Amino acid sequence: IAGKRHSVQYYSSEIRECIKNILIKNSDEGTASVCMSIMTGDSGMLESETKTSFQKAGLSHLMAVSGAHVAYIAEPLKKIISKIKTRRLGIRLKSIIVLPFVLLLAFVSGFSPSILRASLMYICMILAVVFGRRYDPLNSLGFAGIILMIINPCYVFDTGFILSFGACMCLYIVLPVLKNIKLFSALPCKNLKEGLLSGFAVSLGITPIVINMFNGFSFISILVNIIASP
Repeated sequence: IAGKRHSVQYYSSEIRECIKNILIKNSDEGTASVCMSIMTGDSGMLESETKTSFQKAGLSHLMAVSGAHVAYIAEPLKKIISKIKTRRLGIRLKSIIVLPFVLLLAFVSGFSPSILRASLMYICMILAVVFGRRYDPLNSLGFAGIILMIINPCYVFDTGFILSFGACMCLYIVLPVLKNIKLFSALPCKNLKEGLLSGFAVSLGITPIVINMFNGFSFISILVNIIASP
């Protein structure tokens, strides 16, 4: 009797189930549901009241696994690999080594539109390094959008897709404008300024989207996004 074959999504779901069980075992159900949603994008455990609270606070985009999650994995790995001093591992090969870990994140999160967007953009960045080209984030964002539309045109109606692309466009279009404003350029500490402005830019960009999708808006969401996004 031939063994039963399972799809990639099945194994991805099984891994998420293991993660969920570990979280439930080591914390209360409410904390586990929020952690599960932020870590893997699986909001199935979230109660309706919690989802509403995230929506009213304008933090729904945090429950979509995307670029921030890729950065949390890729950047530490790149720093660790950069410490390896050997001629066999050039800058190109070191960049490629990180790719499997990014794809693993996409697999665990069930290949949601937001993580696919982030993964495709990261692949574009790696290709730019490999071929010695200048990386253009807006071009790679557009490329990711085209690929996702080819995979499934219905993604354009997906909440994670809209919020992920909306937040990303804000970082590449709104953020540079804010940096050139004298009021913000006077802020001390470069890293702090970058974090605050990034949160403010994302908040400005996704607020119209949040109003349209959830029929509401809270002014506190701007402050909350500035604190939460960095």
